[in-house]
Amino acid sequence: MPVAFILDFDGATSAQYDAVIEEMQLGGRTPPGALYHAAGPTETGWRVVDVWETDEAFQDFTARTVAPATQAHGLAEPRVQRLEVAQVREGGSAGSDAALLQVVRMPGVTAETFHAADAQVLPLPDEIVFHVNGPDEGGWFVIDTWTSKEARDAFLEERVRPAFETAGLTGPPAFEDMSLHATMMRA
Repeated sequence: MPVAFILDFDGATSAQYDAVIEEMQLGGRTPPGALYHAAGPTETGWRVVDVWETDEAFQDFTARTVAPATQAHGLAEPRVQRLEVAQVREGGSAGSDAALLQVVRMPGVTAETFHAADAQVLPLPDEIVFHVNGPDEGGWFVIDTWTSKEARDAFLEERVRPAFETAGLTGPPAFEDMSLHATMMRA
């Protein structure tokens, strides 16, 4: 089962991230077992969002490659959020550079209510690069990357909000937006 990981590195910089990526010599593609990688600045440092085929593939690559490289470049150990992925979709812009990553948490939404609302939202617009969703503590999550914030905002207003008005949210959805510095997809 695919798994998403959100790694927050407090105090990290783009220069440190770039040095780690260069050291890993990935050639612009994710390593075997990884489906997608996105990274960018946050108010407190640096965030990496990865989607892997399995926990084991992530843990192995992290232990062998990521941890030594991040330590060598002075990054503190990250806070890690693990999210089980129910669905993976590549958008019409798969392979394109994404400009925006969003993490949306929808309290009170079940798998059944998510899929019913999602059926009203589909098809995904061409401006989506990568999409995953799955269960979250007491609700559902979505992680998307987009070619632009404007395209995402228009899609939210025109298709997503109307479809999810009756989805059973027990509170307002929480959005975390991040401008992207780098992305990689599997070869």
